[in-house]
Amino acid sequence: MAKDVKRYSMRFRQRVVERMWLEGNISALSRELGLDRSMMYIWKRKLEKRAYGNVRSGEVNPRDKQIQELQDKTAGLEGVIGRQSLELDFFESALQRTRGTAQQSAVDGGNTSTPKSAVEPEGKAD
Repeated sequence: MAKDVKRYSMRFRQRVVERMWLEGNISALSRELGLDRSMMYIWKRKLEKRAYGNVRSGEVNPRDKQIQELQDKTAGLEGVIGRQSLELDFFESALQRTRGTAQQSAVDGGNTSTPKSAVEPEGKAD
């Protein structure tokens, strides 16, 4: 038969972890509370926000490694987006200034922008 899975509130988990810190014998505490000792250590790791796996030997849980890689990738992409936003702002302001200058020249009947544009193009010889 399927085993009933108990769910414990976050407050209960926090209190269990606090007792783990206070008491030296975790096995006795797990028997007293009727909890699996390994589950208590999992709660402790999660509350301390520590990585899973054998940390002393340098082994890292593949899930933790993947999370770190994704966080690094996200940070890199956020940097790219920031640079692109700055470039867009720069080019937008440059375009507005260029359009403003061109419109002003056309209204004032001002000088042409290049010497070649001042020369009237010749039509094709018939």
